Amino acid sequence: MLRYILIALLTINSLYSQVQFQVPGITVTPANTIDLPVTIQTNGNVVGSLEFALNYDQSIIQFSEIVLSEKTQTWLTYVMDTGSGKVRWGGYDRTHGQHSVNTPTALFILKFNILNPNWITTPITVGRKTAGDVQGWDIAVTNTDGYVNYNKTGIPVDETKIQGIIHPNPTDGLVTVDLILPVSDYYKITILNLNGSELRRRVEQYIKGVNILEEDLTPYPSGTYLLNITTRDFTQTFKIIKK
Repeated sequence: MLRYILIALLTINSLYSQVQFQVPGITVTPANTIDLPVTIQTNGNVVGSLEFALNYDQSIIQFSEIVLSEKTQTWLTYVMDTGSGKVRWGGYDRTHGQHSVNTPTALFILKFNILNPNWITTPITVGRKTAGDVQGWDIAVTNTDGYVNYNKTGIPVDETKIQGIIHPNPTDGLVTVDLILPVSDYYKITILNLNGSELRRRVEQYIKGVNILEEDLTPYPSGTYLLNITTRDFTQTFKIIKK
C-alpha cells in the first residue's frame, strides 16, 4: 500500500513540476473578433526557451495578430502563421538568464477575426508545445485546453444559475435550447410530464457559457412537458408546450 501511495505522490509531484501553458475558456458575445490570452505556469522551473502552437478552424475564424506581453518582448521571439490553420510562437532568452521566465507569466494575446459565428465545437485547440532552460527542449510541458464558445443570445453568463432560451415554444416536436451555463461540467438532462414521470434521461458534458441542446418531443402527445437540467451544484426546469 505504501508503495502505491509513494507512486501516486511522485506522479502528482511530477505533474505540478511541469511547465504548463494555460489557455482559458472564454465566451464570446456577438462581435467580430476573439482575443485569446495565453499564460505560462512555470512551477519553479527557470525557462529560457519556449515554443507554442495553436490550431484553429479556418472555416470559422481567421488569425489576425499576436500581441506580446511586456515580459515576452524581452525575449528574442518569432511568430509564424502557416496559413493552414496554425499559428506558432517561439522564443528564447537572448540574455541567457537575465530575462528567463521563473514565475507564472502572461505571454501574449492571440487575436482572431470571426468568419462564421454559428459553431458548436470550439474552433481552437492546442498544438505543439516545448520548454527548455536556455535553448533546449528538456522540460516537460502540459497544457490546459481552453475553449471558445459564441454567446449569440446576448445574455451574460451568470455563475449562480442555469439559464436558457427554448425555441420554438410551443413546438410541433423538435426544440432547440440555447443553454447559458455557469460552469463546465457534466449535466443531467431529463424530460418529464406534468405528473413528474420521467420519459427520457441522458448526461452530456458542456462548457461554461452557451451550449446548444436539441430535444425531440415528436413521440409524445400534445401537452406540457418539463425539461430539467441538473449538475452537482445547479438545477433548472423549463416548460415546453407540445402542440
